[in-house]
Amino acid sequence: MSFAGAKVLSLESRRSKEIAQLIRNHQGDPFVAPSMREAPLDRNEEAFQFAEKLFGGGFDMVVLLTGVGTRLLDQLLATRYPAGRFAEALRGLTVVARGPKPMAVLREMNVPAILVPEPNTWREVLATTEGRPERRIAVQEYGKSNPELLDALAGSLIKNGWSTKQVIRDIIMSKAYRQSSDAPDSWKIDPENKLLARMNRKRLEWEPMRDSILAVSGQLDTTLGGPSIDLFRKGANRRSIYAFIDRQNLPSLFRTFDFAIPDTHSPSRFTTTVPQQMLYFMNSGFLQEQSRALMERPDIKSMTDPTERIHRCYRLILARDDLPEEIALAERFLGTKPDDKNWQRFVQALLMTNEFIFVD
Repeated sequence: MSFAGAKVLSLESRRSKEIAQLIRNHQGDPFVAPSMREAPLDRNEEAFQFAEKLFGGGFDMVVLLTGVGTRLLDQLLATRYPAGRFAEALRGLTVVARGPKPMAVLREMNVPAILVPEPNTWREVLATTEGRPERRIAVQEYGKSNPELLDALAGSLIKNGWSTKQVIRDIIMSKAYRQSSDAPDSWKIDPENKLLARMNRKRLEWEPMRDSILAVSGQLDTTLGGPSIDLFRKGANRRSIYAFIDRQNLPSLFRTFDFAIPDTHSPSRFTTTVPQQMLYFMNSGFLQEQSRALMERPDIKSMTDPTERIHRCYRLILARDDLPEEIALAERFLGTKPDDKNWQRFVQALLMTNEFIFVD
């Protein structure tokens, strides 16, 4: 694409210089008029107090959460201290970047950093910092997005004799914690979910995913207690919590689904999305076996009407009624006289859906 010498208006605020250069690269004449200008407060004593402590060796690690905040902090400190002093201080300690944006700013400043893995939530930040030798840690944060909530939780902690269990109970019994991720209106008022307007979608880990498949097929053994078992032997239908783990010979399937490495310190699990995971769902003998078992359930096998069977499969696997277009698609896939093989493939396809694998 070429602007062929045309004058191009840019209203970009945060990256106006980069946009201007991009326009020039495409043979355009940039006219930059930022719609907004972000400027630090005239008096930001907290930032200067942080700088004094940083320059005096008061921190072992700095965690930077946002690219814009990192850049503005550097610009603000340059108004009082020599240019480059902030970057020089960061090079002398461990720096953690919560995602690609602060990482990009740090690269510009020539500061090496540890990149927090996706999806860059607090869970990954804590997992990155946990177990490290650094003890004096500074965090560049967003600020108090909901001070009333924090005050209420602090009051509950004091009222209940500093019982963290009671605070956890208050949180998990709250309406905010128990809500669904299916809240379309919340995206307009809280797009980054800072105010907890909805639940963030979560993918099931391998163990609850396996147990869920066994549960819907009617094969899950819910017996409590007993010895550990090899989950990969035929007929092993106990819950995954009873799995026998050989630290020196971990099955490759565990690694495929991000199982924690048992012979090293693992404060949390990584979350990956790789082709091998879906290939397992497509080709696994376990999935095929459980798909057949589901079709052998008495409440399904006794049904002679294909449409009623489709209804029942949706309710069992996805815990909801099917939509008219889904019924039409299923009937087209199954054909006029579906055999056992087609039914098994239909059930396996439902078990492979994100709707089954993710918690909403």
